[in-house]
Amino acid sequence: MFRLCVVTVVVVVQVSLLNPVLDMKHLEKNKNPRLNTQNHVVWELDVDKQQTREITLKYTVDHPASSDVQTSEHFEDDGGF
Repeated sequence: MFRLCVVTVVVVVQVSLLNPVLDMKHLEKNKNPRLNTQNHVVWELDVDKQQTREITLKYTVDHPASSDVQTSEHFEDDGGF
């Protein structure tokens, strides 16, 4: 006889955006940067070759001390070169 025990663990993680400051009540007012439908902060920048731009993203993450939280960054190029 086999017994199957399924355990579901839900870890609540709260991310608070510190910078840039976005209008969370009127999201349509945020042009650049803005939040997309997945709640990702999106900047649309035109950067020429040999040019640099600095953007700031500051946030806090609150989670239980017993949980292991992994983060990742994703950069997309629209192919406009």
